Amino acid sequence: MDNVTNPTAELLETMEALRGANGDPSSLDVLANVFGLKNTDVLGLGARLVELGELNARAKKSIQLHVFGNKDMYLTPFNQISSLLADLKLTSPWKQNAHKINDMMIMGLKFADHFLSNSIATDSTPKSTKAADLASKIDALLDDCLQSDLEDELKQFFADILNKIRSALTQYRIYGPSALEQVLNETVGAINRRGSEIKSQSDDSKGFIGSVFDTIGKVNDLVSASDTVKTIATSGVVFFLPHLS
Repeated sequence: MDNVTNPTAELLETMEALRGANGDPSSLDVLANVFGLKNTDVLGLGARLVELGELNARAKKSIQLHVFGNKDMYLTPFNQISSLLADLKLTSPWKQNAHKINDMMIMGLKFADHFLSNSIATDSTPKSTKAADLASKIDALLDDCLQSDLEDELKQFFADILNKIRSALTQYRIYGPSALEQVLNETVGAINRRGSEIKSQSDDSKGFIGSVFDTIGKVNDLVSASDTVKTIATSGVVFFLPHLS
């Protein structure tokens, strides 16, 4: 399986860059510089700040999922970042905001990054192992997809689906079922909308499609929280059978 993107590592890199910035320029100038934007690109800056907030939320969630017992020490830096973003004065000199990125925050992020990196690297739970096995299965299906006699548009459709599921399986090791739920729900809807096209394919192509459906069913076994995804039978082939008959 691909290396998993550790959200705490990304967050730490950004916060260290902000901490090392000169305090005299405006906060707008400092943020634009760290994000690699022009200080006139207000929309771009706004989007990056939203992304930073979302990254902070994902990092916090990953720690909540992986840390057992008292989580307060690990969650403190994420709460500090939330407070910073909630009261960010863009027109003020950066030094009026910079003091909120203190040694405690950076050290807390380093501890969280170290813990999460090791937790991911040593994760050998049955579901994590199954996720890795399914990602390998999808690699093989992607090769089969390219060699199939599917119509070109449908070939691209299934390749896109498989790549999205594979990416979600990679992130599963950090975020748990939530990393898969949305992708599976979108996949179910997309397949159902193209049912007539799938039904018109050759028997050989339907054999490949059946393997994809079966794999989707196995991926679904990792998910328990989504009512929509729960409707998939244990075998994805059974659930999607009307498209193959």
